[in-house]
Amino acid sequence: MIDQALQDLINFIKNAAPMVWETLIRQVYNDAITYTFWALTLLVFTIILFRVGKRWEKTSEEEHDDSGICMLPYAFAVIFIIAIPILISNAIRMFVNPNFYAIKSILGMISGNN
Repeated sequence: MIDQALQDLINFIKNAAPMVWETLIRQVYNDAITYTFWALTLLVFTIILFRVGKRWEKTSEEEHDDSGICMLPYAFAVIFIIAIPILISNAIRMFVNPNFYAIKSILGMISGNN
């Protein structure tokens, strides 16, 4: 029943305002590309942070510094490693099913949760 109601909503929007529907679909693809960009950016930063962490470890060993500051890049890298799959999965879902996210956007605008 809900599937039929959503399909009716899709058909109404496609017929009533095809330009709006196409714009919403393009926006979903834009969001998916943005998620992919941020995932790749975080991946690059993660690699850089691991290299910085290795360098700081060598420096702290040479200076016999046990402050633990060399663990800071690894902490951020772990946070980024957790965020990357979330961003990628959101991007994949948006690429695979843009209609769902366009409807979700419309319902969010109607309910005021956008």
